[in-house]
Amino acid sequence: MKEQSELLCKDCKHSFRTLSGIISHGPFSEYSYYCRKSFKPTHAESNPVVGSKKVKGHYDLCGINRIGSTQRDDRCGEVGKWWEPKEKKHLFLLIKKEIY
Repeated sequence: MKEQSELLCKDCKHSFRTLSGIISHGPFSEYSYYCRKSFKPTHAESNPVVGSKKVKGHYDLCGINRIGSTQRDDRCGEVGKWWEPKEKKHLFLLIKKEIY
């Protein structure tokens, strides 16, 4: 059995890179990939000292989204719960993930 670490975020259809991420982190950096499944909507964050502050909606980095267990519904986890192949050549990785 192949390890779940073969489910790379760069091969997932939910990952994307922004131009600013590529420029700031480099074209081959793992820190330039964001996950579409991890969108955090705009919300107000209250602080009793300075009052409430509006936080813009954003996507989390793929690396942050893969941290943690699969028991959390808002994270992909180490096993890649939300992972889907971006290209047809990775279809067998998805089949192996579903079997095991």
